[in-house]
Amino acid sequence: MVYINVADARIYPDKGEVTIEKDAYIRPLTNAKILANTVTKHHKMYNANLNIFTRKSYSGSCSYDYIDETKAKQTLYFSNIQTDTTAQTYAETTVAEDAKFSLSPHFDFNGKVKLLASEEFLIFSGVTRIQHSCDMVNKTWFQFKSQINPNAIMIPITSDPVDQNGKPIAVGMMSTTDSTHVYSAFLSKRKNKNDVEVLTADGFLIFDKNVGEYRVSNKEKLTERKLPGNYVSLHVNSCVLYGEGKMNLGADLGQVKITPVGTATHYLVPDSTAFDLMISMDFFFDDGLLDKIAQAIEAKTDLPSTDFSRPVYEKGLRELIGKEKADKAISDVNLYGKMKKFPDELKTTFLFTDVKMKWNQKTKSFISSGKIGIGNINKNQLNKMVDGKIALERKRTGDILHIYIQVEDGKWYYFEYNRGIMNVISSDDAWNTIIKDMKSDKRESKEKGTQGFRFILGQPQAPKIWLKKVGCDGC
Repeated sequence: MVYINVADARIYPDKGEVTIEKDAYIRPLTNAKILANTVTKHHKMYNANLNIFTRKSYSGSCSYDYIDETKAKQTLYFSNIQTDTTAQTYAETTVAEDAKFSLSPHFDFNGKVKLLASEEFLIFSGVTRIQHSCDMVNKTWFQFKSQINPNAIMIPITSDPVDQNGKPIAVGMMSTTDSTHVYSAFLSKRKNKNDVEVLTADGFLIFDKNVGEYRVSNKEKLTERKLPGNYVSLHVNSCVLYGEGKMNLGADLGQVKITPVGTATHYLVPDSTAFDLMISMDFFFDDGLLDKIAQAIEAKTDLPSTDFSRPVYEKGLRELIGKEKADKAISDVNLYGKMKKFPDELKTTFLFTDVKMKWNQKTKSFISSGKIGIGNINKNQLNKMVDGKIALERKRTGDILHIYIQVEDGKWYYFEYNRGIMNVISSDDAWNTIIKDMKSDKRESKEKGTQGFRFILGQPQAPKIWLKKVGCDGC
């Protein structure tokens, strides 16, 4: 077979015919074929119309077949194929939206396509759009640039993705700026550009055709789900958005630092959201008073233990202290019921290890249901389930945090934070008296550069009023 080696390519003239004129001028070739390059042999082009200039330079146009994972063939017309200054073949084209081109049945595409002879896969630079029938999540063209392996498509997702017009889009669960609604987005438009990302993920987007869902996370977590990192998926048939990792419940609580980790599930139809969480809460408080709460829980020996084998417990520890420390801690608690070496990262005011929460649209709050697990209070490892309630009210006048811990009937502790003030009250009169008699400077945080914080003795009826409000008279 007649061929001509030019630069890194092998060119096959139509019918093996080539005309060379005076001064080594080669007449333009029509309907030629190209193999590029001669070493890797990654790319085959056809219907090529070419001008060969020197042994290291040629240019023209050609056709190229893009074959997706289903073996479906789509023809790309490269209007510009030539060699660069290093004698490497490259080709470029632009795919219009009305061409209805797709990277696979799950990813539409329009934009620029580039071929580099030394690279196995084409480089796509433009916009893509996913395919699903979930009406509550709008389908949006979004920007990306990447090499694409047709048999294992991974679309890079940045931490600040944008649509085809450069406007911000989101991946995950969102909370509106006016705190009136929690909604889901999956590479789709935000209701407002300043909406809070309750749970989001970046890294790469894939489609798992065996399960029927799109997934976004880092490469490692997409392969091994037990690893740390945020993860968000959208099931195209059930229309369920699921996420796991570190979260932001969107509250402004000043010096009260909340770190929720765990899972969130949004059932788009009907519109309901459920969270399964570990929550680290850290704020200024008297160590002795915290120890007394821990002692009361320890004294109640019939309280059920937390479930160490619970997936959210294991995933939560990995998010909070890293995989290596978490694996050691998980081994310890399974063997001894507590961690032999307590990680510094967990020495917070409260570590709640088991909190089931839902978004309550009526009260505009995240509110827990069922028993809550207490891993530790300060340095006191407890790992017990207690009756109680945790809620976070989102209000324009200031977000409010409620923590109610009931050790047994008639014995409880209540914390309510709002705008720099932590109101605390207990059924234990001696505990209350300590706060009442404490000097004011001992109840104030000296942390500079932040909103002021102090704790005071609350009203005895406060927890009863609040529990009735949230439908928990018997808590």
